[in-house]
Amino acid sequence: MSSFKPRQLVPFSPSVIAEFLGTCTLDIAEQFVRQLEPFAPGAIIHDNGCGGGAVTQAIMATNPPESIRIKATDVNGAVISGLIAQAATKSWPVDVSEMNSTALTFPDNYFSHNILNFVVLQAWRDDAKMAGEMFRTLKSGGIAVVTTFEDLPTMKVFKSVYKRYRGADAEVPEMMQADWYRDQEVRKALSKGGFAEANIKSERATTRVRVQSARRWCEIGWSLGGGPWEEKDENLWNEAIDYALEIFVGGSWWQADADGDGGWMELTASVAVASK
Repeated sequence: MSSFKPRQLVPFSPSVIAEFLGTCTLDIAEQFVRQLEPFAPGAIIHDNGCGGGAVTQAIMATNPPESIRIKATDVNGAVISGLIAQAATKSWPVDVSEMNSTALTFPDNYFSHNILNFVVLQAWRDDAKMAGEMFRTLKSGGIAVVTTFEDLPTMKVFKSVYKRYRGADAEVPEMMQADWYRDQEVRKALSKGGFAEANIKSERATTRVRVQSARRWCEIGWSLGGGPWEEKDENLWNEAIDYALEIFVGGSWWQADADGDGGWMELTASVAVASK
């Protein structure tokens, strides 16, 4: 496989991901965490697929009992450094480790809560296995929370760009293949994982994310999802970004500023809450 990369490529880093996602994952986490029953003293909570720690941050914003413990895990060791540093600085009761959500090493009946915030889109092929691990590690009466996007511009924009510049029959990257994965699929996965259908409830949550530059947003998105790269992509870069920008700012999710390249992006998520 070619190792070629266009010179315009925006390098991957936690700060670039944060710039691309804005506050959406934290906003949604804060909404559903506030709606949960207050965390009991001694509760052990799993921030499952923690990334930069949006769920942990939302939990700590509720001023929970000092005796709670948060186990934060993510399969990507590169993204957890920010949470490790933040937890150390703020003396949060959190242990951060690298772990795959489909193969947890925690014991059975261990957690009071198991929270999966927008992670399932990255592992939708193993969603039932992931749900099964959530069920296994929850105590009786424990709560699982799974969020997924109901309307995600990233999918629509960059899937269209990919098809245009890779060919209509080209297989898009796995992340872009999951544009159909929404609340009903989450509920099916939870049921397959062991949760009773009667114990699964769903709600909607929306957030508005500030985008400083729509063009920059498109450049980051194409950098993250456009590979594997070919030499022609360097010459076609501006054309591809122009096309992505046209789709992005033309969507119902976009509200442009009166002047400049910035605006607001509205995102809708589903929040599935299941009890064991």
